[in-house]
Amino acid sequence: IVDKPPEECYAFWRELTNLPRFIPSLKSVTVTDERTSHWVVEGAAGTTLEWDSQITADHEGERIAWRSLEGAAVKHAGSVRFEPAPGGRGCIVRILMHYEPPMGRASVGLSKLVGRDPDAEAREHLRRFKHLMEAGEILTTRGQPSGRRSWLGRLTPEGRKSRAAQEQST
Repeated sequence: IVDKPPEECYAFWRELTNLPRFIPSLKSVTVTDERTSHWVVEGAAGTTLEWDSQITADHEGERIAWRSLEGAAVKHAGSVRFEPAPGGRGCIVRILMHYEPPMGRASVGLSKLVGRDPDAEAREHLRRFKHLMEAGEILTTRGQPSGRRSWLGRLTPEGRKSRAAQEQST
């Protein structure tokens, strides 16, 4: 659920050049005409995949569907729906995707082994979309300290005081 009206969520998604803002592996989407676009994705091991895609259904404020064009390196199709959330609490965003990886179904299992689960990635992309729509940026803790002091930090006078205070409070 995104705390924005369905029409606003739809409009942001429909502007295809916005997609790389919340899908990190998507390097670019270039709109070639009203219904077609060129996609560039970073694949496994630094490879680059490119294909052309066509919008097959476009219901303003409600739904967008697409598929890759014939001969594409990645056979891909999907749709995204924008539905009013109960009680006027924003928008429910539902995505359905189907794709055939370039190296076949075996590469899906291999991707999961190396930590790239397509289902988990789709959920993460939706979470990032939600943050971008609601906050105007994607919230992350990446690059921030974990809050725990290193063993060296605990040896300093400040670290010992902090540790003693924690022990007293428990």
